Amino acid sequence: MTNILNNELSTFDKESKVWIYTSSKVFDEKETCEIKELLTNFYTNWSSHGAKVKGYSTILHNRFIIFVADEKASGVSGCSIDKTVALLREIATKYQTNLFDRFLISYELNNQIETTTLADFKSKIDADLLEKNILVFNVHSTKLGHLTKWQIPYSESVFSKIEAPISFGL
Repeated sequence: MTNILNNELSTFDKESKVWIYTSSKVFDEKETCEIKELLTNFYTNWSSHGAKVKGYSTILHNRFIIFVADEKASGVSGCSIDKTVALLREIATKYQTNLFDRFLISYELNNQIETTTLADFKSKIDADLLEKNILVFNVHSTKLGHLTKWQIPYSESVFSKIEAPISFGL
């Protein structure tokens, strides 16, 4: 299981708030570099009611956009969270992707990361095309300390506990 915590986050409280968004498409290297630049510019200027937010943001595996805010060091308000959503909408529009589908599930298969709808994933489990305890990416984590388990068995994930919605494709 991979830990995504890095040196830039070593000074953040383990209870820091985390938001993870999965892209419906894989970004190419050029897009990933552009998005990393947007995210770096964002978090270096991120503020809440005029006060600097101790924050961080990055893109992992060319598909996961992560925001972290250390609420013990600086407060985070609804307005400052709205700023992240505005940036995500800008990225989604510019790169023609959906970043707000909470029913996308990502897993590693044959050294490749796959992303699909929950309904498709559950169909593959039912058809024995995937192991029932395949590792999935824990995109529903809400605290930085939880990201020490970035990949968890499907049975331990939020996805295993919810009924798959009807899928209309990615």
